[in-house]
Amino acid sequence: LEQALARYDGTVILVSHDRAFVDRVASQVLAFEGNGRLVHIHGGYSDYLAWRQRQQALAAAPASETIKRPGSKRPARQAQKLSYKEQRQLDALPGQIEQLEAEQRRIEQRFCDPDYFSRQTEAYRRDQQRLQQLTEELAAAYQHWEALEEKQQRLVAASAT
Repeated sequence: LEQALARYDGTVILVSHDRAFVDRVASQVLAFEGNGRLVHIHGGYSDYLAWRQRQQALAAAPASETIKRPGSKRPARQAQKLSYKEQRQLDALPGQIEQLEAEQRRIEQRFCDPDYFSRQTEAYRRDQQRLQQLTEELAAAYQHWEALEEKQQRLVAASAT
């Protein structure tokens, strides 16, 4: 089934309890979060889980307060925009993610060949390891991207008030 889905050029809506299968086949996840809320995540099930954990961590984190220094009569100045380094990272992340996803698709395409693991055993092992690395790198990149976007939105909202 995975091979057939990998070769199919159209769109398939898939519902499965097999999370590993969904992770290997899905390029996007639509998750029902309750209360009529539908979340759209690019990537597989593990990407959705990483996003969900970030959301829970953000909800659990206390809101930051203005820092008051002893003896200071005025509140600390808050930044109004991302730092130069953060803005450059934010601008570069979509391209980096696209490159990682393209490499991931190329490896997964090789896995679609049923004889690949038996003909090229060492290359298959390297691809397995690299695919695991790519999954971790993508999750980290998406997490960093989301954190920078949220920080930028908070700063814009704070400067508007």
